[in-house]
Amino acid sequence: GGMGEVYRARDTRLNRDVAIKRMAPRLREDPEARARFLREVRRTSRLDDPHLAVVHDVLEENGNVFLVLELVHGRTLRERLADGPLALDEFLSVGIQSARALAAGHAHAIVHCDLKPENIMLTPNGHLKVLDFGLARALPRKSGPEDLTSAPNSLSAPSPTDENRGAGTALYMSPEALRGEPCDEKSDLFALGVVLYEAWTGRHPFRGANAFVTSDHILHDPPPRAESLRPETPAGLDDLFTRLLAKERAGRPANAAEVLK
Repeated sequence: GGMGEVYRARDTRLNRDVAIKRMAPRLREDPEARARFLREVRRTSRLDDPHLAVVHDVLEENGNVFLVLELVHGRTLRERLADGPLALDEFLSVGIQSARALAAGHAHAIVHCDLKPENIMLTPNGHLKVLDFGLARALPRKSGPEDLTSAPNSLSAPSPTDENRGAGTALYMSPEALRGEPCDEKSDLFALGVVLYEAWTGRHPFRGANAFVTSDHILHDPPPRAESLRPETPAGLDDLFTRLLAKERAGRPANAAEVLK
């Protein structure tokens, strides 16, 4: 991945298999990138939810930085979609569990910033885990009684001009992320909308002939109605896609919890 290499390893002390991510050389040699990586580890280590991969430890040795993660068995949503679009019951399960994972992160004032089918793991028993908060960002500080940063275990966010600017994979970026604006929980909801639309229709809602055309579609064009691609689309699902994929944040659901209603 962009942040480093990932290996399967054995924890001999606790007698378990784990995943180890070694920070990429180009990043660990950059003091600013190294510091950001360690900040991200501290943030994500606070997350404790059954739909999020657990961070076990972070190690530094001989100039290397290693992130020790829960090893999740199964296949990614991308691998599953190679077999075709999801059936309704599987689609609902993926949608509900993905929204719960985002809600857990947002409750700790953390946005994922890189939600995509490659970062959603489906276990053999139907359980879902969202992986790789390597691009996670703290939410901008809010004022007033609803300030997320005043909650227990929450985080003091950086300036909107700092590291919570747009990042991630262009195909799943929100319009504001493509414009280089600060990301927030509604940016994650846009990415969720792209993932779910693709999972249901078998087609990315904005993909064009190249990255420039795709970005232009994301910024300016509505996707085709899901019903036009899959006639059995349940009533209300197209309306949900419309809200999740709204160009302006104000048109999207307030938060992941609202998506679950």
